[in-house]
Amino acid sequence: IVMNCIVLTAKASSTQPWANGIPSTTCKSNGAVVVKAESLQEATQYTLTAYSTALPNERSASTSIFIIQTLDTRPSAAPTMLSATPSLFSASFSWTAIPQIDVNGVFNHYAIAYQRTDSPSPTTTSTQHTSITIRSLTFGTHYWLSVAVVASGGIGPNSTINF
Repeated sequence: IVMNCIVLTAKASSTQPWANGIPSTTCKSNGAVVVKAESLQEATQYTLTAYSTALPNERSASTSIFIIQTLDTRPSAAPTMLSATPSLFSASFSWTAIPQIDVNGVFNHYAIAYQRTDSPSPTTTSTQHTSITIRSLTFGTHYWLSVAVVASGGIGPNSTINF
């Protein structure tokens, strides 16, 4: 019995390779094809190209391309605080962006929270830049500020500084 089957070749569209070689393909007698891809990297797009075949070692032209996008996860690193510069009623902060590989998805913004140390709840804001100036602070009062990356997979760990 000659059975048609689909053979898959695969390539990661990003710099992340298939961690476990190409996916395995199993052809069922009813014509169904089962594809099993394991150890995929999070937040990575993979391309599967399908070839139909009737005999071993025989391939026809590509019949279709499938794009698989693994789920994004929350960022895995916190920004690194570089400086805090307080003045009378404001303070300016800067930090370094985390490496793209640690964003684990699509970058949205930085979540900023700051609070007087004697206050019950923080004030929150956001920015897409690696610096911010907080205004209307009380002179001579202790505060803390934290910054975290918000990406398509969620919010990452934060860096905190007291000032």
